[in-house]
Amino acid sequence: MYPVQLGYQVAQLEKETIALEKENLRMAKEIAAYKSLERVEKIAVSDLRMLSPSNMIPEVTRGQMSPRGKTGRGLANQPSNASTPHETSIPVAGAAVANGD
Repeated sequence: MYPVQLGYQVAQLEKETIALEKENLRMAKEIAAYKSLERVEKIAVSDLRMLSPSNMIPEVTRGQMSPRGKTGRGLANQPSNASTPHETSIPVAGAAVANGD
């Protein structure tokens, strides 16, 4: 091969390398956008009908406590059928939910 031909090939490969680097950067930005927490929350709220943590409403129910109590600190004198309010919540964005759909 002649030096002129090699120089042409090198120039073409450099052009191709620059184009591939630009495409790589564009794809990295696209991946970052797909991974953004705002996007994940938007999909969870709009498509999966989940609530964002800021919209979570606690639900207080009455449940059974063990004789030692929820914290395990010396409530042995309390009858085993004693009940105390327990806090539960509805699904939030980002949490796994099993449903029958």
